[in-house]
Formats: sequence, C-alpha cells, structure tokens
Amino acid sequence: MDKLSLILSLLAVILGSVAYWRAGGEQDVTTAGKALRDELTALKAKQDELLDDLASEVQATYERAQEGMTHARQRLSSLLFRP
Repeated sequence: MDKLSLILSLLAVILGSVAYWRAGGEQDVTTAGKALRDELTALKAKQDELLDDLASEVQATYERAQEGMTHARQRLSSLLFRP
C-alpha cells in the first residue's frame, strides 16, 4: 500500500511537471519577473520625484520661516528701541 502511494505520488509529480512545461510555466515566470522589474523601476522613479518635491517644500518652508523670523526681529527691535 505504501509503495502504491509512493508510485502514484511520483507519477503525479511527473505529470504535473510535464503540464507545467507544456503550459509555458517558465515563460510565465519570466514574463511576471519582467513585469515586476518594470513596476519596481517605475516606483523608484516616482519615489525619487516625491523626494525631490518634498525637499523643495522643506526648503521653501525653511526660507519662509527665516523671513518671518527676520521680520519679527526687526519689528521687535523697533518696538523695544523706539526713540
């Protein structure tokens, strides 16, 4: 009984392998891999674009904060040291 189960299992593995090969299984894996690489490249490009946008926003916000502090310093100085 155990030998029969082993033989049937091996036969199933062989038939499954032949079916995979005939159905283009390796080609499907290659195509899926290429699609994943293309999507990964697109996502990396989008990530770089988002990082550039974020860096620009941070720089602009920093410059506005600096301008605000300069204005506040000038205003405070004019209020404190009025003649």
